[in-house]
Amino acid sequence: MFEGGWELYQPAASALAGIAVAALAFVLCGLVGERATPVAGGAGGPRSKGVQPERDALLKVLLPLATGLAWKLPLSGMGPSLAVIYGRAGRPGDYQDRELLGLGLLIGFGLCIPVVFTLFLFAPALAPFGVLAASLGPTLLHSNYSSKVKKRDLSISRNMPFMLDLLVLAMRAGASFQQSLERVAVDYAGLALGDEASKIIVDLSTGATMAEALTNFHERVPIVPVRTFVDDLIQGDELGRPLADVLLRLSGKSRITRVQDAEEMAGSAKVLVLIPGMLVFIASLILLLAPFLLEMGGKSH
Repeated sequence: MFEGGWELYQPAASALAGIAVAALAFVLCGLVGERATPVAGGAGGPRSKGVQPERDALLKVLLPLATGLAWKLPLSGMGPSLAVIYGRAGRPGDYQDRELLGLGLLIGFGLCIPVVFTLFLFAPALAPFGVLAASLGPTLLHSNYSSKVKKRDLSISRNMPFMLDLLVLAMRAGASFQQSLERVAVDYAGLALGDEASKIIVDLSTGATMAEALTNFHERVPIVPVRTFVDDLIQGDELGRPLADVLLRLSGKSRITRVQDAEEMAGSAKVLVLIPGMLVFIASLILLLAPFLLEMGGKSH
């Protein structure tokens, strides 16, 4: 294709491909990194009524087209699993379940650009097959939200003991459970726990019972600290126990669990530290013995 001078075009082609990938990564991060809108209900729930998230004009035009196309392709089987992991990630951008597959397809079409371009430069006959990269879009979106779920669950787990202390202080001062949650939502604004507190408040404000609101919380964040928090509060409410006392007991239990987890991590860290220590010891031993081994080898010859 570039007879006699491909070596002159190759650096420019590589630079253009790198620029295309960098621009694509920037655009895709902008698509999937939108702020979450508080949505009531369990994981994978519908968009809040009357709430329309702010989006770029280009996305408003392309997303409906990609959504309609995605559900006509053999990709619709990924829709339910993508919706579940999206709900667990906190619903950033507040996309509907059908829109998620369209967003994944848009990401896939974006990936086609550098793939087709690279194949066209190095193997023109294979360039049309670069369109198959579009099928990777939903998979990459699922992977992106999976990493968000892990970070979100870890953030909630670490902040639960401090949230319990704040709830105890607020309720001992005379605040109701919902008012105490409002304090948590303000103090933890921008964090996953503050977002979840806001969602519980939305559920309670729309007529859900405390048991229903807490059950929805556990469905969105199915981790052990949240399950313990929800089970104890629901049980305490059913038995008529003061919620402040239940929360105080939970706070002490969570601190004990936190100390046990820290001790377990410290124990595993000791084992991991032995690995670089052994490598340093072996390297030092080789440096000390190498001159003697070389001298003995020279004498034997």
